[in-house]
Amino acid sequence: MENQDYNKAKNLVNDAKESLNSFTNDTQEKITQLANQAKNYIEEQKRNNQEPSKNGFFDQLKNSVANAWDDTKDFAEEAWQKTKHTSSELYDKASDKAEEIKDDINDKLDSQKEN
Repeated sequence: MENQDYNKAKNLVNDAKESLNSFTNDTQEKITQLANQAKNYIEEQKRNNQEPSKNGFFDQLKNSVANAWDDTKDFAEEAWQKTKHTSSELYDKASDKAEEIKDDINDKLDSQKEN
């Protein structure tokens, strides 16, 4: 493989790393949001002189988790597609380069046999 191929592969790995870091940060933010929603639910129930209930909290949590899961799934789908495309592309380039090297070696061996 040529240096530019290695550099492209290195850049793709760095991009994947950044995507995973972004995913981690997004997930952490979602968890914080869910905790705040639970706190807000409890405070709202108390302001309304109602007893906060586990079922009420779970209903609110269920709605929040469904939304968070959809966001996470969309992000994971995007990451999957990029990684799949990138690995296929890198495999094809490496395979092509290996074939070129093999052909070059065979050509050199053939020319040595002729001499």
